[in-house]
Amino acid sequence: MLLASLAGCKEEPLSGAPTTPLGEAICAACEMNVREDRYSAGAVVTIEEKRQHLSFDDIGCLLDHERFHPEIRFHEWFVRDAASGRWVDAPHAHFVHSDSIHTPMASGIAAFADAAAAQEAATKAGATVQAWPEIRAARQKWMEERYGKPAR
Repeated sequence: MLLASLAGCKEEPLSGAPTTPLGEAICAACEMNVREDRYSAGAVVTIEEKRQHLSFDDIGCLLDHERFHPEIRFHEWFVRDAASGRWVDAPHAHFVHSDSIHTPMASGIAAFADAAAAQEAATKAGATVQAWPEIRAARQKWMEERYGKPAR
């Protein structure tokens, strides 16, 4: 009976967006303080068999960190809606990438929960709306054009 009750108390794995308040979170990629919610991001990852949250001050930092750290297993990705500051599941967000969008680390990537808001921002920036797979590929291409292909 004791074993059955202990099995029922098994802790659920960590899930959901980071909860560290702005100003207290440190970007896992660039080590800057996360002070602005409009362009920040987060993830649930496993590092050395421990599931944990990572915070990022820029969506570009999230994308770069995942790419340059294959030893980290990413489970969930979150981005802040640029219009409201609320967390959005990154694979379901709509992205706009433009040099006219001034983000903390100059990635120029903004995320939106609402497709119409993303389209409005894209029109204003002279850009297009991209889905999660497209923005990931665009960021990789952008980095390679500026800094060359990584050694990996």
